[in-house]
Amino acid sequence: MRTSLLVLLGLVFLSACDRNRPGGNLREIEDAVAPVKGPCVTFEPTAALHLNGVPRHMTLNGSALYVFLNEYGLTTLDLADAARPKIASHLEGKSGLVTPGTHRYFSGIVDGKRLLVADRYHGLATLSLADPLHPRYVSTVRVPGNQPAHLAKVGGNIFIAAGGTGLALAADAPGGIAPARVVVNSDFANQSVFYPPHFLLLADNHAGGMKVLDIRDPARPVLAHAFQFSGFCDSIEAFGGFVTIGGRKRGVIALDMSDPARPFILSYFMEGFNTIACQARWGEHRLITGTSLGAIDVFDLKDPRRPLWLGRTALGAPIVCLAVKGDMVYAGVNQVAFTDRARTTGQLRVLSVVEK
Repeated sequence: MRTSLLVLLGLVFLSACDRNRPGGNLREIEDAVAPVKGPCVTFEPTAALHLNGVPRHMTLNGSALYVFLNEYGLTTLDLADAARPKIASHLEGKSGLVTPGTHRYFSGIVDGKRLLVADRYHGLATLSLADPLHPRYVSTVRVPGNQPAHLAKVGGNIFIAAGGTGLALAADAPGGIAPARVVVNSDFANQSVFYPPHFLLLADNHAGGMKVLDIRDPARPVLAHAFQFSGFCDSIEAFGGFVTIGGRKRGVIALDMSDPARPFILSYFMEGFNTIACQARWGEHRLITGTSLGAIDVFDLKDPRRPLWLGRTALGAPIVCLAVKGDMVYAGVNQVAFTDRARTTGQLRVLSVVEK
């Protein structure tokens, strides 16, 4: 009887310890954290550029910034003067019927002298960066189902978040990129992020969460954890020991990744009626977010359990994507290219972040 009682008490104790480390269910966290106000950060507008369309993603490469406009092409900005960038070149896209000469430049990553691009029409496109300010189209590898949204290169492998197809893989061999094939089926893979030493974080908009994949065998990823919450998962930013997820309904969610196979919530903080549309890491532990109502916020996550809100500015139009270089923030806003307001304010705003 005494032995049974000791065993029962031990099980209760273990259960209580386990509750101190949530298993990934958002319902285990009762209330969102209200970020404490920290040191003040203000924004000073320095430039606004009129582009051919709405920016979808941006990628930095030294003094070049690649702005992906989907069917409206790819614009390259010269950041020699980071506060007042200039348009250096533009590659045309194409809307309408899919033909061999049409492209929808959605997002991309820099790999040496190449720009690898998720082409929503044709698959994985390669652009030469022999001149970084003037990318040149080279070739395309088909992706099953097309609709690629995001790329992650890990060693000699390129992982492609392929929209409604799932996660595809293409080997990057000396003779060229091999044909892509689907390695994880998913209804809507939105973004893929490598997390050392051998994990890939996959944002799944349909399942409403994040998949943690063990990619020690890249051709056969193993699902290590599936983290779900209500609403879409639009973006992931990796920090040291934790990641932040941009959830449309839940705001920003900070997840402990000390054991990537078992992430748990450190905090999540809401944006009121705003929806988190994008986010960008600023330095070691700061996060900049953009919202559907046109607000840009800065948070200090040195202690991700107790986020500090540092400041806000409003741009008057939904924020679609962000890029950060030093103390400069580049924000793509959702304004139709040929409206009077867009002609006045532009679809890309440049802001200087100033700490008071």
